[in-house]
Amino acid sequence: MRIVAIVLAGLVALAGLSWACVAREAPKIESELHSSVATALRALDASWASVAIDGRDLTLTGEAPNESARQQALAMANYLQGVRIVHDQVVLISASTDLAGTKDTGTIEPAEVSPSPKPIKTKPIKTKPTEARPEVPPVAKPTPAAPTEAAETSPGNVDSAASCQREIDTLLANERIHFMAASAAIESASYPLLDALAEALRDCPKATVHIGGHTDSEGTSHFNEMLSATRAEAVRNYLIRKRISPNRLVAQGFGSQQPIADNTTDEGRSQNRRIEFMIHRETP
Repeated sequence: MRIVAIVLAGLVALAGLSWACVAREAPKIESELHSSVATALRALDASWASVAIDGRDLTLTGEAPNESARQQALAMANYLQGVRIVHDQVVLISASTDLAGTKDTGTIEPAEVSPSPKPIKTKPIKTKPTEARPEVPPVAKPTPAAPTEAAETSPGNVDSAASCQREIDTLLANERIHFMAASAAIESASYPLLDALAEALRDCPKATVHIGGHTDSEGTSHFNEMLSATRAEAVRNYLIRKRISPNRLVAQGFGSQQPIADNTTDEGRSQNRRIEFMIHRETP
C-alpha cells in the first residue's frame, strides 16, 4: 500500500512539473506560431486577414476579396507546422456588401445620379444662297506616324517570348526560389532572384507567364497540391508588387505529380521542390 502511495505521489508530481513546463512555454509557442502565420499570410498578400491564437488553436478572421483568397489563407493556416485547429470566421467582401445593402439596415442610401441635361431648343437659321465656287482639288493629308508601343514594349517583340524564356531558364538554372519549410513564405534570400525574374519579364510584355509550383512526394497529395499552389501564388503576388501586370501571370500548383528527380533521395526531393516559369506568346 505504501508503494502504491509513493507511485501515485510521484505521478502527481510529474504531472505538476509537466503542466508547469507547458505553462511556461505556451507564450513562446504562441508567439512563434503567430509570427509564422503572419509571415505566411503576407506571402499570400492576404493583408485582409487577422489571426488570434490560443495555444495551438488559430482563429482566422477578416473580409476576403474572393473565395479563392479565402481558401488559400485557410489552407496555409491549416498546413503550417504547429497549428492544431483553425477556426474559420472569414467572410467574403461581396457577402458583407450584400448584407449591408439590404433594406432592413436602412443605412445604405442610393447613389446620387446627375440629372440628364434638358434639350436645348433651337430655331432654324435662314441662310442666303451662295454663288457656286470652282471646285478645288483636295489636298492630300500627311500619313500619321505609327503609334508607339506601350511602356513595356521592346524591340523584336516577335521573338521576345522565346528570348524571355531563355533568360528565365538561365536565372533558375543557377539558383532556385526558396520557401520556409511547409510554408508559402518566401525566404528573403530569394528576393534578389525574384527581382531579376521580374526584370526579365519586362522584356516580353505581351507574353503570358505560367508559374508552376511543384513539391516532393513527402506528405499527402492534398497537402502537396495546396502547398504548391500557394507557393506559386506567393511568387505571382511578389511579381505583381514589382509592377508586372497581374493579367499576364497565371499561378498553378501541381503537387508531386511532375517530378524531375528521384523522390527516394534527399537530393532528388530537393530538386523536385521547385517553381517553374513557362512563357507563352500572346495569341494574335
